[in-house]
Amino acid sequence: MNQNIREAIRILEQKGIPYRILELGGKGISSQDVEKLSDVNPEEIIKTIVLRDTDGNFFAAFVPGRSRIDLRKVKTILKCKELRLAKAKELKKILGWAPGEVCPVLVKFPMVIDKTVLERERINFGSGDLLYGIEINTKDILKCVDAKISDIVE
Repeated sequence: MNQNIREAIRILEQKGIPYRILELGGKGISSQDVEKLSDVNPEEIIKTIVLRDTDGNFFAAFVPGRSRIDLRKVKTILKCKELRLAKAKELKKILGWAPGEVCPVLVKFPMVIDKTVLERERINFGSGDLLYGIEINTKDILKCVDAKISDIVE
C-alpha cells in the first residue's frame, strides 16, 4: 500500500469511521476497471473527478461511477466562468496523483457531491492506490469531506 492509502486510512480511523479495504487484484484506474476487478455492487462505485477553472483553482466532483458529470451544473454551483476536467499531467505534477488515485478523503479543495450518491447504503471509492478501494457507510463520507450536495450528473 502506498502513502496515499495509508493517509486515507489514518484519517478514517482518526474520525472513527468504519471502513473496508477492497483489494482489486489489478489496477483500478476507471470505475469500469473497478467493476471488472471487484465483486462490489456497481451501483456503490463512486468516482472522484478533479476539475480546474481558468484561474487555476481545483475542485472535485463525487458522482456515481456509471454517471456522467454535467459541467454546466457544476459551473453554476461553484460560480465558475469556465470549468474543465483536470489533465493527467496536472493531477500528477500539482497534486501528486495519477488518474484513478484520487481519494475523496484526501481532497483539500472544494467538492460537490451528486445527491444520488447519498441514496446508497454504502459506497466504494478510490483509495489513493490503484490496487485498492475503500468502502464505507455512505453517511460517513460527510464526516470526511466538506462538500456541497447537488444534482451534478447528466
